Amino acid sequence: MDDPFAILRIPSFTVRKESDLPKLKERAKNLVKQYEKVNKFDKAREVENAYRAVKEMVIKRANCAGSQAFNKVMVNRPAKSTSTKAKPEGKPQAAGPKNPAEVHFLKAQGASKAPAAAPAQPAEPYKSREERLREKLEARRAAASEKNKRAAAIKEKLAAKRAKKAGDAGDA
Repeated sequence: MDDPFAILRIPSFTVRKESDLPKLKERAKNLVKQYEKVNKFDKAREVENAYRAVKEMVIKRANCAGSQAFNKVMVNRPAKSTSTKAKPEGKPQAAGPKNPAEVHFLKAQGASKAPAAAPAQPAEPYKSREERLREKLEARRAAASEKNKRAAAIKEKLAAKRAKKAGDAGDA
């Protein structure tokens, strides 16, 4: 069979989505009527077959895994919220996409390395800047105090060794 788009007398780029099929069906019906009117039944059958072929191609393209992943990730994405309110705490969201095609699409786009490699989110992600700085300062102080404790223990141990050595030297 020749090119189904040529038989239907339409450019190939006009039919891309399933929503374009009703127009194509009307076009095919009109062509079939024209051919049957002039007793060209073979041409009418060719038009019917061409319509079926184009319909199958469009449906196949719309239902392929890559297309579904793209639509799920890109087309159906909700608009970003501009409000500064904290999100209500509810059920935690899934770690990552479960559809393997979606995972592949995200990897190809560089959006995510893998669902397992996603960074762990803190328990309370909506802390103010002040609270985060305060926590950071407390963590530094705790680390410094731990370091000071170790230094004090080492100094104490060295002092004990010197005292023992001085005591051994004084006895001899």
